[in-house]
Amino acid sequence: MTMIPYSFIPGTKAKASEVNANFLALAAAVSDNKELSIQADNELTDLIQELGGNKADKSETATDLQTKADVDLLNIDENIDYVVETYKNGNNWYRKYKSGWVEQGITYPNNNTGNKTINLPVTMADTNYSVVQGYKYTNRISPNSIINKYITHFVMSGDSAGGGYTDYFVVMGQGAG
Repeated sequence: MTMIPYSFIPGTKAKASEVNANFLALAAAVSDNKELSIQADNELTDLIQELGGNKADKSETATDLQTKADVDLLNIDENIDYVVETYKNGNNWYRKYKSGWVEQGITYPNNNTGNKTINLPVTMADTNYSVVQGYKYTNRISPNSIINKYITHFVMSGDSAGGGYTDYFVVMGQGAG
């Protein structure tokens, strides 16, 4: 499982070097996952070619592929984590891992100065998850603070910028299962 090197406490300032280190750790994990995916894709392509010449019935070939996939996944070392489900719709996305770890990204068009509730696409196991915030607004000085975290959403403080910008959030932690 990918571990981020730094955790942050709501309401305190984060050092850019620590935030960047977290993003670099995530980028390395994504790269590793991509390499595993390419390897699995190549093996599956080889298997399809091998089975395609010997099987006249497509359903029999599909059954053989499913059996091989089940056996291969059972042989994976339990310490190796991998993505089991993904979703993407515009700028909103999530990745669920075999271990239950969840990474999700949420875009929030902020058009007001009041507190805002950001709903999570995937329910978390508890409130011990990390939130990284970014925004797209030229006059914005600092990010807002998290007021409360819940397993299905979190609440951010309002600001005096008057809205008209977009917030981007990445949430990482253990999913509800």
